[in-house]
Order: sequence, then C-alpha cells, then structure tokens
Amino acid sequence: MTKNKKYYILIISVIIFANMLIYAFTGQWPFMRNNYNSFMLQAEAWLHGRLDIGVNYEHLELAVYSGKYYVSFPPFLSILLLPFALINMLPFISINPDHFIALVMACLSGVFAYKLALVYIKNQEKAAFYSLFLCVGGNYLFLTNTGYVWFIAQNAAFMFTLMSLYYAARDDGERKPALSLFFLCCVMGCRPFNGIYLPIILYLLYAAERDAGFIIYLKRLLIWALPAVGLGMVYMGLNYARFGNVLEFGHTYLPEFTEAVHGQFSPVYLAQNIGRLFRLPGLRNGRIAFQAFDGTAFWLVSPIVLTYVITYIIGIKRLGKDILTRLIPVLLAAHLLILCLHKTMGGWHFGNRYTVDILPALFFGLARQDKGPERTWMFVSLPLLALGFGLNIIGTVLLFLGYL
Repeated sequence: MTKNKKYYILIISVIIFANMLIYAFTGQWPFMRNNYNSFMLQAEAWLHGRLDIGVNYEHLELAVYSGKYYVSFPPFLSILLLPFALINMLPFISINPDHFIALVMACLSGVFAYKLALVYIKNQEKAAFYSLFLCVGGNYLFLTNTGYVWFIAQNAAFMFTLMSLYYAARDDGERKPALSLFFLCCVMGCRPFNGIYLPIILYLLYAAERDAGFIIYLKRLLIWALPAVGLGMVYMGLNYARFGNVLEFGHTYLPEFTEAVHGQFSPVYLAQNIGRLFRLPGLRNGRIAFQAFDGTAFWLVSPIVLTYVITYIIGIKRLGKDILTRLIPVLLAAHLLILCLHKTMGGWHFGNRYTVDILPALFFGLARQDKGPERTWMFVSLPLLALGFGLNIIGTVLLFLGYL
C-alpha cells in the first residue's frame, strides 16, 4: 500500500470515528430519518410536476410566495438528490440518505483537503495533519453530523470549494479547469456567497496558461466555463419559474425577513454581527455556556484560523509580492463582512457555522504559505487541533441533548 493510500484511509477513518462519537451520544445515526429534509421534499415535488412543495411544514424554513410554499435555499442539493427521490417513487420503498450523504461529503472533504495540501506541502504527514485539522479540528465537524437542510448545504459547499481549488491548483495532468469552474458553480448552488473566491480560481488558471498569452487564455476560459454556465442557467431557470427573478432562490420570502424592519441584509446588522464573531462563551451556574444562536468566537471553535494568521504573519515577508498570498485574506475578510450584513449569524447550532464557509479558502492559503521546519509545525498546531476537536465534539453533543 502506498503512503498516500495509507493517509487517505487514516483521514477517512478519523472523520468517521469523530462522527461516530457524536452519533453514540446523540442518537443521530446516519440511517435515521431526516425530518429537516427540505431538499428531498423539493426533489420529490419536482418529480410530481410541481415547483412548490404543496404543504406548509412549520418546522422548515419555507418561502411564502403567491400563496404557495417553496424551499427557500439554493437548489443544487435537490438536483443531487433527484435519483434518490426517483427511487422513493417506487412502491414500498422509502430511503432517507441525507445523513449518510453528509458523512460521505465529510470524507470527501478530507480526501480533497489532503490532495490540495499536497500540491504545496510535500511532506505527506504534514499535509494529512492539516487536513484533519480542517475537517475534525474545527466547526466543520458540527456540520457533518446530520443531513439537516441548513447544515448539509454548507457541508456540500465546503466539499465542492475544496474540489474546485484542487482542480485549479494542480499544474500537471490532473489540473482540470472546466471541472474546477463547474464545482464552483455547484458551490454557488449551495452557498452563493462562496462565489467570492472565483478570482482565486481564475488567477490559478491564468497562471498555468500565462505562456500562451492572455487572449488565448480568455478563449480557453470561455470553453472551460461552458459546463458551469449550463448549470448556472438551470439555477436561473428554476429561480425564474418559481419567483419571477433569475437571482431569487427564495430566502427573501421567508416570513422572518419579510416581516423584518431592515430586511434580510442591512448595514444596521453589521456592528452587532462583527461582535458575534469574537464573543466568548459566558458562564451559567458555574459552567461555561456556549451560545446556541448567532454564533460564538469563530477562531475559538475553528482554531485553524489562528494557525493561518500566525503563518501569514511569519511568512508574508518571505512570500513578498505573491498575488494570491495578499488576495486571500482580502477575500476572507470581505466574505466575513458580507455574512455580517445578514440579519442573523445562524439559527440553532454550535459554534459559528456561517464562518465555516471561509475555511476551505483559508486552508488553501495556509497550505500555500506554510513553509516552516518539518516538525516544529506540530508543536504549534497540535494543541489547537486538540482544542477544536474537543470543543466541537462536546459542544455538538451538548447542543443535541439540549444543554446549550
């Protein structure tokens, strides 16, 4: 068995083990029915010839438009679930794959994080460590444990962002520009604001084609973009058919936002939400109490952020005028700023789940700039990984058991 295969097995095993720990204490096993299954309900409705889901499920976040009830999230996962919805149309068959799919996505995220890290980090042990740091040593772990509609969308966006970055970053036969752009379009069908990382993809593709000249690059880019454009047109068609607007996927019509004085997005929310990025847990009856709504300090529950900041400060002079090294933190900050314009920073959850969206690009930046001695990195990041792993295991369990 090659070293790479051993590390793939290690990464997948640790991700499954971490989730099994949570399953054991919460009872949220992958084979259990998902009651927060908006994407499956939408896929089944499509197969029955309707765009709305027909019924107001009060426990789901549904858009109310022209007296009908629609799923209020971008549609990619319903497209992904269509084969399973088709199986459910057969007599005496009912499958509920959401939780299991969430776990598979987590494993694929670990694999592609490792593959992406190896593009820049030639030490396989180090690359595997950072991949586990990303996938089980931070708040992403919370999102992988169920197929709930809110969490599986972020889980999918996380995975596809890593895949998009990987296929753009490779400079050999595995670099696949069309696939990279297509996966980024998949991301935007889950978490639209993750599209802010398109400049990274475009620059990586241009850097590999620089010798051919800019005009040739643009011609090739138009061809590479065709699959992504096709998927984007599917999104726009669905949006227009449902809401009469190619850019509207339904969130605007949630009662929570239609009844809000300042709407879904507003500068009014900015100061409060920035504070939520950094607020520490409080104390309740002598014990630490993490917030179950609107988030807690994102760098505490995803401490890979601290490793990124440390390595950035150490490495910025050595990397000099490298464009991506300077662009990545700007995009990360812009993404956080956009998230903070939203009315909330996430409903019921452990940690600060909206900020998990920035972690794949942050991980990419970390892999590119981490050139420290081969062993000293472990002494800096290992305690942080242990902190993130422990907090997210315990916090997820306590949340599901009702203690937060």
